[in-house]
Amino acid sequence: MQNKALLVDDVANVLDSFRRNLRGQVAFDVANSGKAALGLMAENHYAVLVTDMTMPDMNGLSLLREVKRLYPDTVRIMLTGNGDQQTAIDAVNEGDVFRFLTKPCSVVELKRVIEAGFHQHSLIMAEKGLLNQTVRGIVSVLAEVLELVNPQAAAHNVQLKMYMLQLARELKLKQSWMLEPVAELSQLGTIVLPGVLADQYETSKLTAAENELIEQHASLASDLLEKIPRFEAVARNIRYQDKCFNGEGVPADDVKGADIPFGARMLKVVNDFIRARESGLSTVDALRRLETDVRWYDGKILSAFTRMLLRKADLMSVPVSSIEPGMVLSEKIATNAGKQLAREGQVVTTTLKQILTVCIQSGALSPALMIGVYLEDNGDAGNVEDIAV
Repeated sequence: MQNKALLVDDVANVLDSFRRNLRGQVAFDVANSGKAALGLMAENHYAVLVTDMTMPDMNGLSLLREVKRLYPDTVRIMLTGNGDQQTAIDAVNEGDVFRFLTKPCSVVELKRVIEAGFHQHSLIMAEKGLLNQTVRGIVSVLAEVLELVNPQAAAHNVQLKMYMLQLARELKLKQSWMLEPVAELSQLGTIVLPGVLADQYETSKLTAAENELIEQHASLASDLLEKIPRFEAVARNIRYQDKCFNGEGVPADDVKGADIPFGARMLKVVNDFIRARESGLSTVDALRRLETDVRWYDGKILSAFTRMLLRKADLMSVPVSSIEPGMVLSEKIATNAGKQLAREGQVVTTTLKQILTVCIQSGALSPALMIGVYLEDNGDAGNVEDIAV
C-alpha cells in the first residue's frame, strides 16, 4: 500500500500551494479544517499528518491529540507560523509530534520531512508486526505449557475463550489484541497446583493448603505475566478475575466496581458460569445461580452474557458424524459400550471432533447416533469500549 499524507490548513492559498508544488512528488490529500481531516481519516489510511496550528473550531493541537488517540500509528507533524517555545512544547507533549516546522517552509524542506515521516511510519508498522508475532508466540507457548501441566485447566480455557469472544461481540467491544491473551492465560497460575487435582473446583476434596493455592492462582499468573514487556494490562486483568464487583474476593484490597479492569469483570462472569455448568447445573440453572449472587458481577456484563446465551438458536438434533467445532452439546456422548466421550454442555473442539471421527471409523460409535446441540451466535464485533478500560 502506497504511503499517503494528509495536509491540513484553513487557508485556501496554502492548500493551493500544496497542490501545485507537491503534486507528483508525494501522495497526499488536503483538508481545510480539523473536522474535515478527521472525516477523511475515518475513511482512508494516512501514514503522515501535517497540520497547521491556528485554525477555527479545532486548532492543530486539538487535532493532533485526537489523531494520537484514534490513529496512533499515523506520524504527526506540526506546520505553523507560531514558532514560540510553548507551542512547540505543547505539540511535542500532547500531540506527540514527529517534527515541528515553522512557516514559511520551503517545498523542499516540507517534502523532506514528509518522506522522513513515511520512513518513520514504516518502522512503526514493522515493529507492530513483530510485536504481534511475538505476542502470539508467547501466548501459544504458555498455553501449551498449561495444557501439558494442567489439562483440566486447559480444557476449561477452551470454553472460556469461546464465551469471552462471544461476550466481547455482544458488548460491542473495541477490538483489542489483549482479549485472547487474557482469556487463554487466565488459568496459567494453576500450573503450580498439585498434579493429583482432577478438578480444581471440587474444593471439598482439597486440603487447606491446596485451597489457598487455588485462591492465589490469578495472582501467580499475573506475577509471571507482568514481567513480559507490554503485558502489564493483561496481567492486571488476570489478577482481578476472581474479584467480586462489590469488592469481595481476591485479591483482598480496596479495588471494586468500575475500578476492577473490564476484562477481569468479564472473566468473573464467564468463569463462574462455566464452574456452575461443570458442577452439573443446566445453562438456565447456572444463570439463575449468577443472578442470585448478582452483587458479585458488573450488571452490564451479566445482562449481556445472559442475553447472549438465551438468544442461541433452538436446540437441534444432528447425527454425531455431523457435529462440528463450535457447537455446544446438550447431552453427553458415549460409545456403544457406554464409555463417555463428552459431557453435556461441552463445547466441541477440533480435538473432540477428531476423537469422534476415530470412534466412528473403528465402529465404537454409530455415525447415525442423533445428538442434541446448540449453534453459537457468531456476530461481528463493534467499536464501543476497549477491554483495557
